[in-house]
Amino acid sequence: MMERRSDLSTLLNPGQTKSLIMTLSILEETLVEIEFAILHRPGRWITYEINDDDLPDEIKTDIVARIAVIRERISRIMQEFNLPKRRKRTGAEIVGKLAFAWEILEGAKAKHLRGYGAIAEGLAEELDPRLDAVILLVDDVRRIVSDSRRERERDGNG
Repeated sequence: MMERRSDLSTLLNPGQTKSLIMTLSILEETLVEIEFAILHRPGRWITYEINDDDLPDEIKTDIVARIAVIRERISRIMQEFNLPKRRKRTGAEIVGKLAFAWEILEGAKAKHLRGYGAIAEGLAEELDPRLDAVILLVDDVRRIVSDSRRERERDGNG
């Protein structure tokens, strides 16, 4: 029988450590989103809604319980491999998400919709300015956050 190591962190090099932390972090973020969908139902927003018609309550309860077990396993891995907790800053998180949003908004413009069929006459003139207005607002939020972060760093609070 193989003897169990007391310090499993020695089995990982720095790159592997970082990769494992990122993987577990992405998994945990996914679990948060799943839990949100289950526990905050029904939910209605502008472009979508979450309803609870397709999962019985006992299934939802089972999923939440399994999520708790997954979190316990993640916690154990973090402890056993002495993995440092990933530190995320709200500003950096917002800027990253808005950069992704900007990218998908640009991809929704008329010229990029050709892959889904012929572009109707006038679509670009009607759709693109509306998307550009949203993109400008997204850029404003990103700029506000970025300016605030720079100001905090300059003042030594970053």
